Amino acid sequence: MAILNDNELDRYGQAFLCELYRRAQGIAERRFDRYGVFRALGLGGITGDEGIHQATDEIVQFLRREQLIRTYEDNHDVRLTDGGLDRARQVCR
Repeated sequence: MAILNDNELDRYGQAFLCELYRRAQGIAERRFDRYGVFRALGLGGITGDEGIHQATDEIVQFLRREQLIRTYEDNHDVRLTDGGLDRARQVCR
């Protein structure tokens, strides 16, 4: 069962994308732990490891469907795709 609605996915997805962009400093190949990126957003309403993991995974799936990030089977890393880098340049301040 999803814990984020469509509006939250859009809002948090953009925030996640922008945080990933800030960390990557414009380099799409840089990989980061998805849960660390999520925690950096400082969303106080989502707490506990289980809640954080579920919300993060929902956001990651959303951004993957949009082809803005890439994930890896062997760990929790994510990185921007070229399309994600382009989108982040447009929407992130």
